[in-house]
Amino acid sequence: MKSDKIVPEGYDEWRRKIDCLIESSKLDAALHINADMSQLYRT
Repeated sequence: MKSDKIVPEGYDEWRRKIDCLIESSKLDAALHINADMSQLYRT
């Protein structure tokens, strides 16, 4: 029995964009946390 996955047209590009948004958000969060922690330690 053959199992072919059928994905909608444009799915790969959509998936790459979502992955990029997630990675960008993780980096942004890490930068904000580091900045906040640095400010906390300076006080």
